[in-house]
Amino acid sequence: MQAAEAGIDIEGKTTTPFAAVDVHYPASGGALAALVLAGDRTFSQVLARKTAFVPQVAAYVPGQFFQRELPPLRAVLAGVTGIELVVIDGYVDLAPDGKPGLGACVHEELGVPACLRPLNGGRCDAEPCREM
Repeated sequence: MQAAEAGIDIEGKTTTPFAAVDVHYPASGGALAALVLAGDRTFSQVLARKTAFVPQVAAYVPGQFFQRELPPLRAVLAGVTGIELVVIDGYVDLAPDGKPGLGACVHEELGVPACLRPLNGGRCDAEPCREM
C-alpha cells in the first residue's frame, strides 16, 4: 500500500489520507500494529487498512513508551506516504515543558502532525497535537 505524495486518487478525486494507528501486545509475545487510512478527519471514508506483526518488542519503561511502540508503528507505516495527520493512542508530550512522548516521536519521524486519540467524542484536531 502506498499513497502518493499528493494524496490518494479515488474516483478522480485526490484525497490526502488521515491515519490512525495502535499496537496490541499478545500474551504470546511480540506486537501487532494496526493502521487505518481515511479520507477525512472523521474517518467516515476508510481508504485502507493494514497490520504488521513485530516478533520482539522492548519491555515497557515508564516515560519511554515510545521505545516499545515505535518499532511496530514503523512496521505498519512502512511505505505509506502523503499522510496529513496521525492519530495515536499515546501522549504527544509527557509534561508541560514539552518532554517528548510517543506522539512527538511519531511526528519527528513522519514530519506530519500527530495527535492524541480523542476521548469522549473530542475533536482530533484539538490539543495536544505536535505540528511542524
